[in-house]
Amino acid sequence: MFRKLLVLISGNALGSVLVFLRNIVLARMIGVEDFGIAATFAMATAVIEMAAQLGLNQLIVQADDGDDPDLQKGLQGFQLVRGLILAGVMVACAQLIADFMRIGHVAWAFQVLALSRVFVALLHFDMYRMQRKMRYFPLMLVNNLGPGLSLFALWPLSWFYDDYRVALYAILTQEFLRLVFSHLVAERPYRVAFNRAVIAKCLSFGWPLMLNGAILFMVFHGEKLVVGRELGIEVLALYALAVTLTMVPMMILVRTIEPFFLPQQAAAKSDPVRFATLTYVGIEANMFGGLVVIATTLLLSVWLVVPIFGPDFAGITLFLPWLAMVEALRSTKGGVAMASMAQARTQNALIANMCRIIALSISWWLVVNMDHGVYTIIGGALVGEFVGVLVSLVMLRSQVGISLRPLIGSYACNGALLLALISHFISVQVLAQPVIDPMISTGICAALFVVAMASLREFWRHMAARQATAYQ
Repeated sequence: MFRKLLVLISGNALGSVLVFLRNIVLARMIGVEDFGIAATFAMATAVIEMAAQLGLNQLIVQADDGDDPDLQKGLQGFQLVRGLILAGVMVACAQLIADFMRIGHVAWAFQVLALSRVFVALLHFDMYRMQRKMRYFPLMLVNNLGPGLSLFALWPLSWFYDDYRVALYAILTQEFLRLVFSHLVAERPYRVAFNRAVIAKCLSFGWPLMLNGAILFMVFHGEKLVVGRELGIEVLALYALAVTLTMVPMMILVRTIEPFFLPQQAAAKSDPVRFATLTYVGIEANMFGGLVVIATTLLLSVWLVVPIFGPDFAGITLFLPWLAMVEALRSTKGGVAMASMAQARTQNALIANMCRIIALSISWWLVVNMDHGVYTIIGGALVGEFVGVLVSLVMLRSQVGISLRPLIGSYACNGALLLALISHFISVQVLAQPVIDPMISTGICAALFVVAMASLREFWRHMAARQATAYQ
């Protein structure tokens, strides 16, 4: 079991570090304004991709017939059509996207970026199918070689360009290499089919995820849109980099936890007792991920930001603690959604994420009409994620019938830690005279962090047992 975890963690850590390093190099290579434009490329790709996200890679893991070659052919055919449509939409909307972000002169770049959706459309699904038996090395290989080689491509690209175009062509290089390596690691030949039964299955499983994809765009990038449009491209550059720094450890853990626990939960979905136990374990594993994100982000903000990115980016250290708490809450919510997905109840994430969108709408109104700043956006995100956690738990209880009582202790301890952190940073960053000495409040937060980690009893018990079973 730990060997599989090691492959996942090391592979995901390497991939995230490579993307992180690419952002560092880009930030120093092209400057704040061009880095802000480059950030819009990720947002544009996300809004197109997430608007039609059907979770096909998760369906092949969750479905009982996920090993069936006919199902895989149908999924690859569906993915091909979907990707080509998305590429066309991106080309058609390029000028609209650029004008909305008030950078109309780079509309051509968004049209070129549409080629990345064609590369995604042609991916081979064998690397996802192998996760059913907890074989993760092929997926890790594909996910690391693309970012790694695109990082090294920055230097030859910089010989020809000295602005945002470096980022554009680096993204295209990464997606093309992912496509190539997905075929190289595959065991089955690449085939596509257009089967009505498979299409119906994809739509039944994926329509909530498709709607959730549109919402996830707002979750991941909606705040950036507001910041960039209302507060300026330079503020967007700082905010986008702060979000990236909190998401680096989060994505490492999410991409480790879901592939590791989803196959186990899906294989146990017909065994109520076993499934309930794995649900508690999966939720607490995501709590563990949130705690790790908080710890790593706080350490990062203290020691690494200014030396790595330079003094022009020093302002992001004020955002990082708050964004880390947002990611911790989102991680907890993701653990609940994962259990629902194992039962093909994909509506959980959709409804829970609506809370974040409502909060963002209120924050946007405050920024536009009341001259509020970035902290209003972050505060709205915190409130939205907290309410989303509550909604997702209620839905899990009503949909699947799992008792939430075994999770009371871990939720209480994690909640106490978040309240202590919020009080500490309000005192340090907002109040002219801290209510409690910062050293004392830091000690309280550290003690509560240890207690929160210790409260994850189901997670630690499962890991100590070293038992991980998925589809045979």
